[in-house]
Amino acid sequence: MLVSHAVIPLDFQRCTVLTLTQGTGTGIWATDMADKFPNSQVIGTDLSPIAPGMQPDNVTFEIDDCCSAWVYPEDHFDFVHIRGLFGSIGDWPRLYREAYRHLRPGCYIEQVEWSVHNRASDGTMSFIPEFAQWSQNAIRVATMTGKTFEIAENMAGLLREAGFTDVVEKRFKWPVGPWSSDPKLKEIGRWNLLNWEEGMEGWVMAAYTRVLGVSAAFRMQCDPTRTAKPLSVVLSASPRLFATGENSSARPPASCLS
Repeated sequence: MLVSHAVIPLDFQRCTVLTLTQGTGTGIWATDMADKFPNSQVIGTDLSPIAPGMQPDNVTFEIDDCCSAWVYPEDHFDFVHIRGLFGSIGDWPRLYREAYRHLRPGCYIEQVEWSVHNRASDGTMSFIPEFAQWSQNAIRVATMTGKTFEIAENMAGLLREAGFTDVVEKRFKWPVGPWSSDPKLKEIGRWNLLNWEEGMEGWVMAAYTRVLGVSAAFRMQCDPTRTAKPLSVVLSASPRLFATGENSSARPPASCLS
């Protein structure tokens, strides 16, 4: 759901929210957001049509390429949510500039990404050969396609360069498998292991066969149940929230500041 909801001073009941997700698919994030805040307007975008379902009336899905010029008016959105676009964007600074132009003054962007560098349960880099190969192959694909898989490590700095201020970055441990002694992390790890088991083919098939030239019969054998992926969340605000000079005490014209 909304990772940074507790620290965002926005009234989401009155917001126009644009979500940008890698393969929005069923649109579950946008649908949950619209359900939780029924007076808001939520837009989900994807390169492919979203399958119709039981979405609430305040969410719409549009076919759009976030890497192209955005078709929405400037200063239009109160919140932009980006999740899991690593390996999909050739020009991150341009995407952030588009988000900046289309956010209302004083409103927010949130991005959630995960690292391709797997780590052992104690936080050190995993030296399991298969996981090291996984990370190295991701970097090779990024070099060959021009689309980085390391945006989790760089997005905070790039957002600042785009003009955003009050950038807050939070990093979380995302276990793969139910190995943690912490009940919450154990449950997260159980679901993430299922995520890996069901998602692996979709993650690697096109990249390995079309980019790296690997045979479709290739199989990566490993036991992921004692590793963790770093999950990073960045929240930042448009600096237009902060007036200067004689108008320094003025409130921003954002429609949904709490």
